[in-house]
Amino acid sequence: MTVQIVGGKNGPVYREDVPLRGKKVFTCCFRKKQEVDDEMKERMAALISDIPDNKPITGSATGTTSDVVFVPKQMPECSSAAPTVKAIPKSKIGLGVLLKMGGIHNLPVLEADVLEGHIFAFEYRDAKWSWEPPAAVRLRVDRKAVAEAGGFRTPYKAQYLRAEPSSGIQPRQEYVYKVLLDTAIKEQMATEKAFLGKDSQLEQVEVGQAMNRKAVQAQVVAAQLCSLFAEKLPIDFENKPMVITPYLFMGTAGVSAIIEQFLPGLFQKYIGNEMVEEAEGDGRSEFREAALALAHYSYEYSKGKLIITDLQGVGNLLTDIEVSTDELIGEDGSM
Repeated sequence: MTVQIVGGKNGPVYREDVPLRGKKVFTCCFRKKQEVDDEMKERMAALISDIPDNKPITGSATGTTSDVVFVPKQMPECSSAAPTVKAIPKSKIGLGVLLKMGGIHNLPVLEADVLEGHIFAFEYRDAKWSWEPPAAVRLRVDRKAVAEAGGFRTPYKAQYLRAEPSSGIQPRQEYVYKVLLDTAIKEQMATEKAFLGKDSQLEQVEVGQAMNRKAVQAQVVAAQLCSLFAEKLPIDFENKPMVITPYLFMGTAGVSAIIEQFLPGLFQKYIGNEMVEEAEGDGRSEFREAALALAHYSYEYSKGKLIITDLQGVGNLLTDIEVSTDELIGEDGSM
């Protein structure tokens, strides 16, 4: 009896007369064991009889019969002839048939991108970017945003797949990958043109990089001021405000973003950009009072040169902080 075995979804599947183009078809012979044993004995006897003087061929130098090797003239083959397989036109194979036979598999939807690049941290005390050379990292960034886009950036959840030990990055910890909106970059370029009276000499991608660098630097300055302010609070003050550390990511083709610790929970804004207190229920919470005091402290500590605004975050952990200064144009000639 001759049958055909074709590849199936869960392994080989028995089919009769189902030749498929592009499928591997195996021909199997099912015979009684006694018939196979008798045939093999006959074949071996015929092979031995073909050897001159019925002497064994040995593989040893001594000519002993301990290593007997018989060299057959032809390998034994199945006596049944393979069936003729005719190709079926592609148009005659239905989608349902292919699905049943394992020809089509539903591929998983790719829900994340893998990015490679370098991360930088800004050192407040030395006023410079750390890690020379910068730390190489590999990121897995979800395609679905974890929250709606704000005025400047869209946040995506990310995870480090690989990071140099010297970077201090924890590969299994969840982070957030913040991408600048194109509208925010164009608005910045239009504002600079209005105040400086000339078009920016930088390309849009370079303007985006500069905006991300300044955002990281501003949040690092805010973190230092917040740390000094926390020391002034009473010892028994619970949930003292803290500003999380941001990192600058620089990838291929000029890609840049801000990476920082992911904050699960309810995201709240305590003070807006215009220093307007955001209402929360009836009255002020103790932490909201501390946020107002922090903004005032930054102004007093810097002798009126700057003030930190846009205080927001989850619980006592703050992020996306803005820093307003008394000078519009920086030392590098940019806003």
